[in-house]
Amino acid sequence: MNYTEKVIARAADRLKTIDGKTVVGFSGGADSTVLLTVLIKLLGADKLTAVHINHMLRGDDADSDENFCREFAQAHGVEFVCRRVDVRAMCGDSAVEETARNARYEVLSSEAESAGAKYIALAHTASDNTETVIFNLCRGSGTAGMRGIPFSRPCGKAMIIRPLIDCTREDIEGFVRENRLSFVTDKTNFDTHYTRNFIRANIVPELKKIFPQAEKAIGNMNFSATLDYDYITREAEKLLKKVKEGKMPVSELADCHPALALRAISMLSPVTLDFEHQQNILAMIKSPCGGKLSVPEGKYAESDGSSFFFSDGEKEIRPEYEMVLSEGLNFSQYGFCIAVGNDNGSMPEGYELVGEGYAPPEAKLTARSRRASDKYRFWKMTRKLKKMTGGFDPDAKKYRPVICADEKVIWLPGFPSEDIAGEGKIKIKYYKVNK
Repeated sequence: MNYTEKVIARAADRLKTIDGKTVVGFSGGADSTVLLTVLIKLLGADKLTAVHINHMLRGDDADSDENFCREFAQAHGVEFVCRRVDVRAMCGDSAVEETARNARYEVLSSEAESAGAKYIALAHTASDNTETVIFNLCRGSGTAGMRGIPFSRPCGKAMIIRPLIDCTREDIEGFVRENRLSFVTDKTNFDTHYTRNFIRANIVPELKKIFPQAEKAIGNMNFSATLDYDYITREAEKLLKKVKEGKMPVSELADCHPALALRAISMLSPVTLDFEHQQNILAMIKSPCGGKLSVPEGKYAESDGSSFFFSDGEKEIRPEYEMVLSEGLNFSQYGFCIAVGNDNGSMPEGYELVGEGYAPPEAKLTARSRRASDKYRFWKMTRKLKKMTGGFDPDAKKYRPVICADEKVIWLPGFPSEDIAGEGKIKIKYYKVNK
């Protein structure tokens, strides 16, 4: 069986129950070009609408991709729709990936409704699924993350489907060669500043040297994890029927298996709970005295000994500020001092050193209050700040700034600074007041 036969057979198996108008997410890359080609063969061009989203992030390259997609769709008799979304205008320079992703799904959902389509077909592959599972594993995900990328899920009034989810990147590349397909290449896919690209370029190839069938094995694990997840969720839904006015009897949680208790607690929770929160809540539930624990977004998990529930705390108000940093010592009214320069003197009296970082030479340096969308790259990974501050003490959570170079975040004191190459780096030290 050649690659073309293999890809078509696997997609056909996934599409056994699919019948109806389908919107196809079409970027013009190899994966989506193969997807559209396969769907034309299996469903027919008359049932398809190819939707291209131009995020307006890559100038002439983005316009060229748009033209390619239009010409490809027209040449194959497929209805074509292009929507332009100015992602940069929507988010500035922060959370670009997340904003672009959300915009894509909004556009696809809208176009599906306009076209009367029951399905939205996306070109995720088994290789994409492997990257996702590695990412989720390293974040400490439970069975939810080990399910990987599902074949289908609801999106607005339509259903997202992924006909190529059983095909590897090797399969896609083989299909392209055998059918001499043209496609476009998004250069940002090779930028390993993005976490997923780093996993794809550096981690997966090494993994496959040890486990050549990694995609298949991970797909098998996804299936098993989904069975476990669905069963525990169904049992947790039964347990949650005993909740009255937002309160769950502690005895019900204490008597059941921890896996079931944690799923019920997570489903009851108004916020996402990490591993530490979950374990602390389990311990609190087993205590006859009850307790009160702080969880994200100013909420609390509480037990009065007989009932377990979540409550609202007083919303913390963090001050908004920004200060320009000059060479030497820069003191803030919020209890910190930032020293700039490779010869920045001794520690100011009454302060203690929190950490050292580096900034590029000749950049305008500022320290400002943190924002929800802030992130920066260190240790070859891009990280969101809101996930990094969980271990901060109350003062640090409220007042700890980010350091910016030419308005770009390069450092959250307490962590490493951004990976900065080249000569002439400027040393920065962050001090806080001794209490």
